[in-house]
Amino acid sequence: MAVRFPPLPLRPRRAILLADVSSLDIRDAGEVSWPNPDDLSHMKLIVRPDSGLWKHGTFEFTIDVGSEYPIKPPTVLCQTKVWQYTHSVSTAMRVRVCV
Repeated sequence: MAVRFPPLPLRPRRAILLADVSSLDIRDAGEVSWPNPDDLSHMKLIVRPDSGLWKHGTFEFTIDVGSEYPIKPPTVLCQTKVWQYTHSVSTAMRVRVCV
């Protein structure tokens, strides 16, 4: 896994966040980066699955970690358009998908 940590002083929340990011097990299938090295609460995650239905795809996510982390989970948004094969394009409904 390619994780490039910004060189910032550690505070309790930052230390927990960096420990959690370090424990991600995505091996060579992705990378985590910080668009603004001075702000650890906004991350970019790129995942490149090496097996399964989405093999050879590249998927970009933005992760926003709120001030109440780790009590409340971060907000994760998939920035890559993904075809959900169980739904029609014309279906106008909100769908919750577990990843």
